[in-house]
Amino acid sequence: MRFSIVISTYNRARVVPRAIRSVLDQEGVELELIVVDDGSTDDTAKVLDGFSDPRLKVVHRANGGFSAARNSGIALATGEWVTFLDDDDVALPGWLSCLAEMTGNGVGVVCCAAEYHSRDGALVDVARPGADSLFDDRTALFLAGTFAARADLLRTVGGFDERLACSQNTDLGLRLLTGLVERNLEIRNSDRPCVRLEHRPATDRPSVDPAVLFDGTRVLLDNHRERLARDAHGRAVLNGVLGVSAARLGRWRDARSALFTSVRAEPLRLRHWLRFGFASVPPLGRRVWGSAERPA
Repeated sequence: MRFSIVISTYNRARVVPRAIRSVLDQEGVELELIVVDDGSTDDTAKVLDGFSDPRLKVVHRANGGFSAARNSGIALATGEWVTFLDDDDVALPGWLSCLAEMTGNGVGVVCCAAEYHSRDGALVDVARPGADSLFDDRTALFLAGTFAARADLLRTVGGFDERLACSQNTDLGLRLLTGLVERNLEIRNSDRPCVRLEHRPATDRPSVDPAVLFDGTRVLLDNHRERLARDAHGRAVLNGVLGVSAARLGRWRDARSALFTSVRAEPLRLRHWLRFGFASVPPLGRRVWGSAERPA
């Protein structure tokens, strides 16, 4: 069995070598590592071209975004299974072996746990596969490095949605789940932490930009409209994200519409009513959330 690992990177010359070495140091599993340089303007290209391991493929492409870069890697993958690692994360010893042990006939996705470490190396948290109503209460974990999918299944569901600048893994996980059901395949999980992810403050994450969250959440709601129609909690949560993002952009009509959808989905949740109330009085909403007052 062969695993293809895809790392997309952009202007991360300082950290990407650590991620690469952590993959190439994996033992007991045949692998290929595909690193996609998404139009870096620093020394990333030079750093990547300095590696000579025959298991490593380096792709240089014009900047197209995280999802497009990962899809470039998927297109080149020759392994039966594909997984992903962010350029600032680390695969722990035994990562691929743990994933490989769960594969087999009738299995389409395998998941492991992850450790979150601060930038100074301290352990902050451990994320383990868990059940979620959004995933029909099936146990899984869709974070960088925590899941691998059969390559044929991954291609069938279309890879990453290139319109998304946030929630890419969640969107892919939902489409993989649909593919699993259609092909009568299962998910297998391990509680063993096999990857180390960097814990970053919310202010350091591009995905918290309200415009990014607003546009991405709209795509997510549209992509999974049928599933969300039967998942009141998931519908309420996503419309809450959409509504608060709209409020932060000064799009008060959009904010009220989305937040009222949260209220209708879960009418007994006080939080949804409070948010809708804040959005209904923009001066109060500005005090709660701030607002860029961008044009609608």
